[in-house]
Amino acid sequence: MLSRTGQTGISLEARGVDKTGFTGIFAPRSEWKTGADRDAIIEKIRGSLSEIPGIAFSFSQPIQCRIDELVAGTRAQLIVKLFGDDMDVLRTKAEQIATVLGKIRGTADLVVERIDGQPYLSINIDRNRIARHGLNVSDVLRIIEISVGGKAATSLYEQNRVFEVSVRYPGEYRNSVEAIGNTLVPTRTGTMCR
Repeated sequence: MLSRTGQTGISLEARGVDKTGFTGIFAPRSEWKTGADRDAIIEKIRGSLSEIPGIAFSFSQPIQCRIDELVAGTRAQLIVKLFGDDMDVLRTKAEQIATVLGKIRGTADLVVERIDGQPYLSINIDRNRIARHGLNVSDVLRIIEISVGGKAATSLYEQNRVFEVSVRYPGEYRNSVEAIGNTLVPTRTGTMCR
């Protein structure tokens, strides 16, 4: 078994940083001792996972999973997507739909993705304005990435272990739209612009 949390810088799938994908390879069927088939093994794993509070899971094949993620943005055979601005309405409707779908014979591993507590901020960069300061979009995005998410600045070596040392702005400079909008970006001449 191996696992991968989030997505790498080169991956194409839509797996978020809060999701982990596990991949395992079965031994050849001739070596199986229980006489169970693949479905029975999945049911046993499903039973074990269902005891973990707060976990949502599904089963797939690696290639099938990747195709589902590329096509629909999720790792499921059947999905329902709701769009809107009111998070309370979206959550209520999603739960209602899940209740109906859960009653359909054959439904397994039904997951309602949580949208609460995951605010997104869209940043539109004024290209003309930053060009006057000799900056390009990647310069601005690099500073925003460091300020909000943090970025490894160096590594700390302790015996045989390596720890990344990350740099990130203090909370008051990154916890609001206004604070992020006031972030200063250094120019090539050494001045700071907003």
